[in-house]
Order: sequence, then structure tokens, then C-alpha cells
Amino acid sequence: MKKGMMIFLLVVSVSILLMGCGTGKKNDDSGLADSFEKTQKVEVFSSDGSDVTTISDDNDIENFVDALN
Repeated sequence: MKKGMMIFLLVVSVSILLMGCGTGKKNDDSGLADSFEKTQKVEVFSSDGSDVTTISDDNDIENFVDALN
């Protein structure tokens, strides 16, 4: 009897845990543009590290993100 009750409680606990973990997921519909929403400066480096471009204007950052999309 005790063994059956322990298995039942274990199953219920795991079920509640799994349901609780699934409720915190965000929709990934936000995209790349939302992650740059409060960005003040973007620095772009070339692959060899020699060429550096700094973008600090809000409109230029918006155009840069649109180009990435």
C-alpha cells in the first residue's frame, strides 16, 4: 500500500513539475529586431579583426537590423 502511494505521489509530482516548466516559455516570434531595441552602439568587425565599423545612430541601427533579417 505504501509503495503504491509513493509511486502515485512521484508520478503526480513529476507531472506538476513538467507542466510548470512549460508555462514559462516565450514565443520566439519576437525576432532579431526586438533584441536590438535598446541598443546604443553596434560594432561590426571583419573576420580577421582588422576592419571595425561603429554604428551609433538609432536609424542606422534599425537599418542594420533590417539588413540582417
